[in-house]
Amino acid sequence: MIEWGLFYLFDVHWHWNYLLSTSFAFFCSTICHYIMTNIWVFESGARYERVKEVSLVLVVSTVGLLFNLTLMFLFVGFLQWPAMLSKVLASCIVVVWNYISRKKWVY
Repeated sequence: MIEWGLFYLFDVHWHWNYLLSTSFAFFCSTICHYIMTNIWVFESGARYERVKEVSLVLVVSTVGLLFNLTLMFLFVGFLQWPAMLSKVLASCIVVVWNYISRKKWVY
């Protein structure tokens, strides 16, 4: 929800390019996501030291951002779908990647 709200703000209200909006929304929501998953979902520090854990989260998140940008380009740039609909679809796909990869490799 944070990512969608920020994307909407950047894209609709501030009229940023949809790929720039995607990047900034993803970055901000990733920080919130890291904090929330450490509180409610995964046990931080259980598998790796904090520095390595954060590094792995950054790697996983960077790949997720690349997936997100690729999907947004495909949906908006190629298929000409509305940006907000595309953002919701792209993030629903990428959240699966994020969860599985964090569970398997990070936590």
